[in-house]
Amino acid sequence: MTIIDQIRAELYPMPLGEKNRQGTLRYILFLTGPQEYKAAKGLNKDELVEALCRYFCAPKRFEQLWGRLSAPEQKILSLHVWSNGTEPVESAREIAKEFGIQGRQRSFFYLYERNGLDVYKAYYADQNSLLWLLVPRGVIFPAFRKELYGIVGEMKRRYSDIANRYVFFSRENRKGDFQNIVRFCNGKKLSVTKSGALSKASAIKIWEACGYEEFTAEVNAEPKEMRTTDGLWVTYPLTTLCMLGGLLGVAEEKVVVGGNALTLSSLSHEQLVKKLLEAYLKSKNYNEVSILRGINAKRGHNPADARQNIAGELRYCPVGQPVLISEFERYLRITNLFFARKDGRYVVNTGGGDYYYGAVWEQYEQPLIRIILSFFFALGLIDVTWGKIVSEDGEAGRIVPAAFTLNPLGAFAFGFTHSY
Repeated sequence: MTIIDQIRAELYPMPLGEKNRQGTLRYILFLTGPQEYKAAKGLNKDELVEALCRYFCAPKRFEQLWGRLSAPEQKILSLHVWSNGTEPVESAREIAKEFGIQGRQRSFFYLYERNGLDVYKAYYADQNSLLWLLVPRGVIFPAFRKELYGIVGEMKRRYSDIANRYVFFSRENRKGDFQNIVRFCNGKKLSVTKSGALSKASAIKIWEACGYEEFTAEVNAEPKEMRTTDGLWVTYPLTTLCMLGGLLGVAEEKVVVGGNALTLSSLSHEQLVKKLLEAYLKSKNYNEVSILRGINAKRGHNPADARQNIAGELRYCPVGQPVLISEFERYLRITNLFFARKDGRYVVNTGGGDYYYGAVWEQYEQPLIRIILSFFFALGLIDVTWGKIVSEDGEAGRIVPAAFTLNPLGAFAFGFTHSY
């Protein structure tokens, strides 16, 4: 399908309307300029659509329109293009604050707030802004997005300089930890839960025997005080990785040495890590949602894609440069909002009993990112500093990764560099 066919297919379902009514063909025509509007006056719908198609397909049309946008309009439209219409709604207010733009009463004819551009058009854009011409509906036309993407290019990530603000914990060579775990589990008959996960008692025994540094998910809590195994930020991912990679297995509800233990143990530590990372990224048997509180996403969650998408975003993190996880999350949210949802806009259920609600980013994607990053930390691919999230009632809350550094092993294991 040619670009003119694509534009025609998008425009034709729109109503004729009036020149002062957003989202109509006559309003789009009015924004093209007085000359085009006058020339097309009196045309029927078919003729009007064809006139608009010719207008948009003129040489360098989108470059001309882009050049006529103001700086804040270019910024919000860039976010819209990069995100394909899923940029956060708060991005409009952030841009308005950055450029000192005063909001106004919501546009009478525009009632949607599905994304940042929606909010910007409703509260900040002039009624004759070219944003209404380039994005006549809530989400940009695919043909228009392709043209504009060629102008704005790929989104550049710019991370804050935090090099001297945090202490990062690093354990790049984990081979000894993996070997010690396998060695300790051999013949110990450590117990697992009904779901096949390592019991808390077994996890504590492994940590005490192997002696690596542990970090707990609760503030000021010792490892033994954690209620569940997944509250151990190191032991939980380490042992799960052992299971997924075949270093460990389960037989008759007891932990046993896995079928791949001998082969994997003979590898260098960087090759061992690459094998375990590959097993983790591809696994469909393990689902991080199982440890997310209050989330029911058996149908909606796509575990393998979620991990691959987060690993892909790491490509834009400079090796050796500390990165705030809040900034990492923001960029991922802009470029790939539904990175963990199986069919894009599937609403993940949360709640209890007979009541279920659509889970928002802060309930689902945000904690999922931190869990997956904890697995990368356990593999030694990133160095991490820990911070705490204060709960709504003002209590101490939970300990989570706050910032990380992609180290040389991580760059090698993810395939960003060819040697280590």
